[in-house]
Amino acid sequence: MKNLFILVLIVLVLNPGYSQIKIQESYTNELIVIGTISAGAMAMNVLAGSNTEKLPNHSLYCRIFKDKTTYGILMETKNRFDDNFEFALGTSIDKAKESINTILEFMATKPLDTSIEVKDEDNRLVQITIDSRKSCRLKAIDANGAIIVDEVYLTKRNFNRALRLLDERAESKVNSAIRKNME
Repeated sequence: MKNLFILVLIVLVLNPGYSQIKIQESYTNELIVIGTISAGAMAMNVLAGSNTEKLPNHSLYCRIFKDKTTYGILMETKNRFDDNFEFALGTSIDKAKESINTILEFMATKPLDTSIEVKDEDNRLVQITIDSRKSCRLKAIDANGAIIVDEVYLTKRNFNRALRLLDERAESKVNSAIRKNME
């Protein structure tokens, strides 16, 4: 009797008719790294003496979702336990370039220590603060106002490198991945 009860329980658990979820469609949600915009080099901490620390690595990416494609900057944080932070700039190369140029204009024209909050293409709230004419700092903020990712630095050089990488080769790489996903 005990064996019969276990057999019935196994059939009920494994029977898909009783499952809580039903798979409608699957897709890869693929992340394509287009290129590196910062090298993640070692930097000397002048205040601490000769200690060096690894600077975070940042890359230009494209994420292929089921219903859209997003271009943006993939940023490492200083905390090695954090996930990389995706700052989605646009759904096309032209829109991503437009977003980068808007940030560069903000850095060039607004007073230092000025901050703006923007919603990125994937609806994340990002605070951008101008540290100098050549660098800014980003924070990701959740719906309750809590900081999710803190103190990610980007430079004017990083943004200009991203603009150069958003070219025909990037478009070709992304289109190739899209075609591959459709097979």
